[in-house]
Amino acid sequence: AAMEELAALVDETVSLAVLDGDSARIVQRVEVDRLLRVDSRIEARMPISDTASGRVLTAWALPHDLTALREAGVRTARDEELEHIRQHGYAISLPNRLEPTVAVAAPVFDARRRVMAALSVVGPMVRFDAEAAAADTMACAARVTTIVSGSR
Repeated sequence: AAMEELAALVDETVSLAVLDGDSARIVQRVEVDRLLRVDSRIEARMPISDTASGRVLTAWALPHDLTALREAGVRTARDEELEHIRQHGYAISLPNRLEPTVAVAAPVFDARRRVMAALSVVGPMVRFDAEAAAADTMACAARVTTIVSGSR
C-alpha cells in the first residue's frame, strides 16, 4: 500500500528494484494512469552507474560488494558521488539524451540495516521534479523498510 500511496501522491510511476549482478532489476512497480508516463517493466534491468536506483543500491552496498563490482569491470558512480548520496539519503538519475526521464530513489533496508532494494519514482523530465519528490520518496522507503524488516 505504501508504493500505491506514493504513486497517487506524486502521480508518477513508482518502482522497487534490487541489485542483480551488474544491474538493478525492477521487481515491483505501480503505474499511474496518465497519457505521458514512464513504462518500466517488471524484470527490466537498468545500469547501476547512472540510474537513481542503481546509484542508491551501490551507495549503500557493502564495501566488498562494491569492490567486487568494480573489479569485474562494472561502471559505478565515483566514491564521492556515492558519499553525497548517502549523506542526502537519496539519488537522482543522471540525464540521458536517449531517455527524457528523471528519477529519484531511496534505499529500503533489511532487519540488519543492509540495503535490500531501491524505491524510485520516475517521470518525464518535462513535468517531474525529482528533487521535490525526494522527501516523499524517502518517507515511503522508510515505511517499506519498517514493513520488511519488522522494525518499529
